[in-house]
Amino acid sequence: MAKKKRNIVEEIQALKSRKEFETYWDIPNKLNNLQACIEQLAKANGGYKIELLKYIPVALVATMESFLRSTIAKLINHTPEYLINSKSIFEGNLDFDSFTQLHKKEFTIGEILSHQLKFNKFENIDNHFSTVMGIKFLNKLTQLTTNNISGGFSGPRPNDFAPKYDKIVVDIKKALEYRHIICHEMSNKLVIEQKEIEEMFDSVRRFIYQIYNYTYGIFYPDTLLNDNELLEKSKKNYKDARKKLNDVLKYIKENPVTSFEANLDLGAFHEAQAFWEKYIVRYSESMYNGFGGLVYESLYLDELADLINDRAEDLEIEFMPL
Repeated sequence: MAKKKRNIVEEIQALKSRKEFETYWDIPNKLNNLQACIEQLAKANGGYKIELLKYIPVALVATMESFLRSTIAKLINHTPEYLINSKSIFEGNLDFDSFTQLHKKEFTIGEILSHQLKFNKFENIDNHFSTVMGIKFLNKLTQLTTNNISGGFSGPRPNDFAPKYDKIVVDIKKALEYRHIICHEMSNKLVIEQKEIEEMFDSVRRFIYQIYNYTYGIFYPDTLLNDNELLEKSKKNYKDARKKLNDVLKYIKENPVTSFEANLDLGAFHEAQAFWEKYIVRYSESMYNGFGGLVYESLYLDELADLINDRAEDLEIEFMPL
């Protein structure tokens, strides 16, 4: 019998319905729940404990894989260079039908690509991340010694990762092996000790949080700046956006013809532009009025800069030659 072709679209739709691509943020709660389970099992006795302990490696690996796919999807969606780098992984192995859904905006490119990656071997993790990011990924993780986040879930200290790295690798490989035995074999003879479970949990947690810390610095590079530094950066971004828009408006004033060669009513256009200016001010105020002081100023200017850049790009398309 011919092997049935995977329906990638249905698989991703099911994952999105369970919000599996959003686990970059949900990992702490999941790990805390698993830790509570492990602590309860330490107090348990009887034959049922042997079977319940087998749940932990399965849940740990599933949690780690979900986080890895979520993170790679975010990386690919975040940085064009990472998308280009990922081509070598997927070349010749892509399901074209799934790409037909992109124009409907049902999925992102990162979700489609990351969903088709395999993480059943530890080496897969390094290979995929190294290829997508164009770096020696595990080397970068061992070199990270400080948190890249200013608060929230900082996790185990990054400077503890390198000294424990060899043990972390051994434990993750063991978790992957146990998961395979438990899910694909009867595993009747498999007995996992409580200490093994605790060590695997600690290692997987350290590994996930080291990746979390490293990639957080890529996604949110401004988080270590203080309020004054953020405000100065926001002011510069706003000033640059204004200059870009003013240059486009100056061109339109000097060349009042649309892209389809119709004469522009400059009076009406300037009136519309004035209304638009009032709109973006009120909109930005409405978004961040709940904040105060320097934080409000920074967020307000960032929102304005984004809206102004979008406006400049739209007008460039409408009025300026390619």
